[in-house]
Amino acid sequence: MGHHSLEIKLRLKLNIQDIKDQFRNGNQKVAIDSCHQLLKKSPKDIELIKLLGKMYGLIGDYKNAIQMNKKAHDLNHLDEEVIYNLAYLERQSLHYVEAKKWIEHLLKLNPQSYEAWISLVEIHMKLGNYEASLEHSKEALQYAKNDPNPSIYLIRAICLKNLTRYLEAIEELEIFNKCQPNVIEVMIEFGENYLALNDTGLVEKYFQAAIQIPPRELNDVFIKTKAKLYFNQIEEVLVDYDFLIQHQFKILETVHLKARLLMNFSRYDEALIHLKRGEGLGDFDVLKSFGELFYHTKNHVAAISYLNKYLYTKPKDTHALMLKASNHLELNELEEAIKCFKQVLQIDLKWPLAQGFLLHQLQILCSWENIDKEIQVLKDLIQALKPAATPFMSLSFFDDARVQQQVAHLYIEYFKEKVQFKIHQFHSRQDSQKIKIGYFSPDFGQHAVSYLAIELFELHNRDQFEIYGFSLLNRKHDNFKQRVIDGFDHFLEVSTKSDDEIVQIARDLNIDIAVDLCGFTAENRFKIFESRVAPIQVSYLGYLGSMCHLMDYIIADEVLIPEENLPYFSEKVIYLPSYQINDRKKEASKKEFSKEDLGIPKDVFVFGSLNNSYKITPQIFKVWMELLKESPQSVLMLSAPQEQVKANLLKEAEKYSIDTSRIIFSERVVREEYLTRLKLIDLFLDTPIYGAGTTASDALWMGVPVLTILGKSLPSRIASSVLT
Repeated sequence: MGHHSLEIKLRLKLNIQDIKDQFRNGNQKVAIDSCHQLLKKSPKDIELIKLLGKMYGLIGDYKNAIQMNKKAHDLNHLDEEVIYNLAYLERQSLHYVEAKKWIEHLLKLNPQSYEAWISLVEIHMKLGNYEASLEHSKEALQYAKNDPNPSIYLIRAICLKNLTRYLEAIEELEIFNKCQPNVIEVMIEFGENYLALNDTGLVEKYFQAAIQIPPRELNDVFIKTKAKLYFNQIEEVLVDYDFLIQHQFKILETVHLKARLLMNFSRYDEALIHLKRGEGLGDFDVLKSFGELFYHTKNHVAAISYLNKYLYTKPKDTHALMLKASNHLELNELEEAIKCFKQVLQIDLKWPLAQGFLLHQLQILCSWENIDKEIQVLKDLIQALKPAATPFMSLSFFDDARVQQQVAHLYIEYFKEKVQFKIHQFHSRQDSQKIKIGYFSPDFGQHAVSYLAIELFELHNRDQFEIYGFSLLNRKHDNFKQRVIDGFDHFLEVSTKSDDEIVQIARDLNIDIAVDLCGFTAENRFKIFESRVAPIQVSYLGYLGSMCHLMDYIIADEVLIPEENLPYFSEKVIYLPSYQINDRKKEASKKEFSKEDLGIPKDVFVFGSLNNSYKITPQIFKVWMELLKESPQSVLMLSAPQEQVKANLLKEAEKYSIDTSRIIFSERVVREEYLTRLKLIDLFLDTPIYGAGTTASDALWMGVPVLTILGKSLPSRIASSVLT
């Protein structure tokens, strides 16, 4: 029996060696199948089970690898190799909590295992427990031999980087580099730390070094893509991703990264193919990316559906909640969006922009029950230097130029990123050349900006200027938009281009003066001005506030920006006698409207305020209600396209004992009819904080007197400027 048993063991050993050779020679499937066949004969052979687990792990099948190692652990609870393998495999599967349990179990068996301590340090890093990781790294080094594994210093560097202790992180990287030079991941880490320190020269030095080092394994190819993306080597990165996908390396992560890169460059059809592939592979996180892709392709119902699936499992993902809210906003489902913003703020009160978005939707709906409390929360966040609102939203929150500038600065810093065009030598122009002016706007078409500026484009002296229109949003084409297009010498539809592409187009055209007509309003591309599209950059008309360092000049008049507000504008102010340009060719409809058409008795006095609902404050609404009380033979005409806004305003009117039939809501009509209908108003009432601009000049154009309050900041002085 002893001789027979020895023979079986010898044969098994030879078979195991054959399996290892098959696997090593690239016949992985044959090797794994052979191992399973042997296991049927020897189901409790721990060496066979461990071998099978190892092979599964090497091909990236972590699920089966974990299953095999758990079988081995059941057979021998004290096998440290198996326990270490389980921790490693769980870590590779991104199951860091499970990995931590296995490593802590191993350290109970062998508290002096240096490799186990390093693994624990790395797991804490992956969990975001950076302070704990640093503390455990000190313990790990106590058990290091004379020549410790240098990876401990890399892990420490990553933790310090995430704690924004960049100089300390660099010191750890230098220790690693002395022990083991020319490691791609270390070069990348150097670059990322210097990027955080805004040292462009050293960023480029280390990222170039990373690219130059030949990859020794697939992970090196993967890590290198970070450096290539910095240098905008997009096509090369896509090739690298394909190579990694072909070799099944980090397949879920790589497929997802490729999809997201394609999304960044608006290649949505290609991105969708890879997201679907990721979904087929079981990548749960692609559900959120589906939500983002469908947001950009304006399939908002599908976006919300995917995000709901994602949030069912990860209900506290604030980014996904914000994305869901954005899709609801696009569908004009403001109350659903408000629910999302409130969820975000319950999870993290300081989540960027959430408080501002919540407050803005409440303003749009005229839902004022807790408005003062929400404004105070926003003030506190801004004072704490948190990017809590968009600059545009702040214009209707605060009549304070200093706060408005601070919000803009925090917003820019929040979105600030490495810009491809850090240094650019603009062309030297000849005096004989025409000056090239580029107007940048998403509002070329049926929009207030174009209503005001259309004749400006037409009246430029073509002997001295060449005029370019850069359209950032492809609005519906009609006769009015065609007139806008005809006002330019060159009209470029660049809405599908990336920021970098727009910058390059403007530079290739040698634009001398860039005029931004939208600032921080909807569909803006403020980052192109961070890169600089022209030697001179000017803000005008579309945004009523400072754009900080992005602009060289802002066009205004002395009413809009008085001397005391100059400190709150980074731009130099170009003062005109009167700020607001206007179109002398605009025509009202020949259709006649009467008060009776709107259900208003003929002899009733009509107060009117057709500003957007978010400009109405509870304080000014109270004043209007008092006006109605003092003037029994009067009504108030408001613009409220949404039923919920109407309901909320009528509810407020009832609080002041005003008959709700005296609140008249003006429905939206085409612009020509809107102009004619303005004549039904006897006195136009402006809103404080954010006043009427185009609407005020339209009222005056139609002979309607305008009553305004001269405020402190630019948006609260716009109607006063029009009246001056």
